[in-house]
Amino acid sequence: MKTSVRKGLLIAGLLSATVFGSFSSGALTVAAASQQGVVKADVLNVRSAASINSSIVMQVKHNQAVHILDQKSGWTKIQSGKKTGWVKSSYLNVKQVTAAALKTAKVNASSLNVRSTPSTSGKVVMTLKRNASVTLMKTQNGWSQVSASGKTGWVNAKYLTASGTPAAPAPVKTEEKRVTAETLNIRATAASNGKVLASLKKNEIVTVLKTQGTWSNIKTSKGITGWAASQYLGSVTAPPAVETPAGFAYLNTDSNIRSGPGTSSPVILTLKTGTKLQTFEKQKDWTKVKIPDGRTGWVSNKLISAGQIETPVPESPTGVLTGKVIVVDAGHGGYDPGTRGSFTLEKSLTLTSSQLLVKKLQNEGANVKFTRNSDTYPLLSERAALSNKSKADAFISIHYDSGGLKATGISTFYYTFAKDSLLASKVHQNVLAAVKLPDRKASYKNLQVLRENKYPSILVELGFLSNPAEERLITTFDYQEKATNGIVQGLKSYFTK
Repeated sequence: MKTSVRKGLLIAGLLSATVFGSFSSGALTVAAASQQGVVKADVLNVRSAASINSSIVMQVKHNQAVHILDQKSGWTKIQSGKKTGWVKSSYLNVKQVTAAALKTAKVNASSLNVRSTPSTSGKVVMTLKRNASVTLMKTQNGWSQVSASGKTGWVNAKYLTASGTPAAPAPVKTEEKRVTAETLNIRATAASNGKVLASLKKNEIVTVLKTQGTWSNIKTSKGITGWAASQYLGSVTAPPAVETPAGFAYLNTDSNIRSGPGTSSPVILTLKTGTKLQTFEKQKDWTKVKIPDGRTGWVSNKLISAGQIETPVPESPTGVLTGKVIVVDAGHGGYDPGTRGSFTLEKSLTLTSSQLLVKKLQNEGANVKFTRNSDTYPLLSERAALSNKSKADAFISIHYDSGGLKATGISTFYYTFAKDSLLASKVHQNVLAAVKLPDRKASYKNLQVLRENKYPSILVELGFLSNPAEERLITTFDYQEKATNGIVQGLKSYFTK
């Protein structure tokens, strides 16, 4: 079977966690390196194409080793057994395997046939001479799979003498970072005068491939690779802060709203006298405000009159949630980031939403338990087990969706119709009423965290991070308030059934 050295490397990596080499009648060489991946998720769907809408061709499990064939746009093509397919790259730990990690052997016969299959009936693809060096791939029923000089095949194992096992190399380490500057240039070289290849915005996520002095070699979500100043890259584990308004203010006159705190900053737009604005931080004589279209800007303190902080008048408590055991599950976490937007990791936003929801439920008198309260990853089975152990009256798993740049709306999922569908319907309808996003329905879905749950349980997708406009909306404080209020009202409605 003729093949290139690289193709041989790719195929063998899956079969035996080693790399194909090549045949030769003399001293033989092998290709430099290939990549392997280890599955991080409990169960990972492998799809026919690099899209969540494509069909599932197989599933791989936690800690299963696979071989990496290709990568593009946040997806990785893998091989497991004889099957290939695509998975989200965020669910794999990738490591480099080099030829130096492989076992080698020498031929101890005067002449040795290399066959296409591990059988004397296999086609002879090459003949090796005594003392020819080969790379050992695997052994099967007295036969060894070997490689050299661009070819692979099988030989009778008794005609090989092992020549040692070099130490395996350390895996190549990569790290995700968040852009901390308002704008960060990616350059062709590790120098401030290097050609600018692209620019990134604050909070965008990048992968650091290596560092050199004060520079980092990075790869963006769009696949662009280049150099950026390391000082402008920060930790990605902390969720982006959801700003809490300090109060509100009114414009005293028609006023310019600027992109920064100063008259030298560009004007975003001009607003009319009397416009009401949410206020945030202050810098000297300027106040950061939220304008009606959801963007933020800065206005001179001379142009506004501050109002008092608005505190909504709480509804009279009905007591319907008092004493109810409610488990709140912040989806993903730890090594599992979930999906991602242009500046948001799902695991961070689910934690923000869940912590806000927990406080509101506690204020209603509920006995709230949470599967995680920090950046950790409880297994899906452990999340369901907490609900079962607690004999939960309701289990709510919080997630955010991915499905294309224009995908939008709210989805809610349940597993058992009789046990879960009423809870799903009540929460779904109240969240829709609160956030005013399109209805993607409450429906059945076979999800482990619901399937293994003995008590009423649902999973709510609170909007699409893959849609840039929706990402900007759902990460706002206002949206988080509305969405979690909708869940609380949905639970109240469910328990008064």
